Amino acid sequence: MIMDMVVTDFSSGKLKTNYWNTNWATEGAVYGVIYQKTLHLLLPLNRLSGGGTLEETVAEMRTGHRVIISRYGDGYDFTFDDGTETPYGIHVHRDALFQDISPKDNNREDVTVMVHLADGTTIEWPAVVQIS
Repeated sequence: MIMDMVVTDFSSGKLKTNYWNTNWATEGAVYGVIYQKTLHLLLPLNRLSGGGTLEETVAEMRTGHRVIISRYGDGYDFTFDDGTETPYGIHVHRDALFQDISPKDNNREDVTVMVHLADGTTIEWPAVVQIS
């Protein structure tokens, strides 16, 4: 399937995007964009492809106190570390991330993950990059 082009704009200081009007959002694909040491994850309209509903996903994410970003296979894993042996995690394909995370950013702890929902809700966590 050919995916629509996602446009993001931070010129006003807040994220503006067409993501929720694209087939990325309707097909359940998470999309990511990096801006000023924050990795913005845009969540789909209703359900993640291959995963639970949006409500279930957000509830699981909220249990985490930080996010560990790691490279895995064809993309990146975002683990919402809640101190348990089985924290919630999502995998974002490289094609769904506006730019790759540089290997020089390995072990960075001055980054943030911010999740954006279609209704304007945002949720933020401190993050660490572990992509060696």
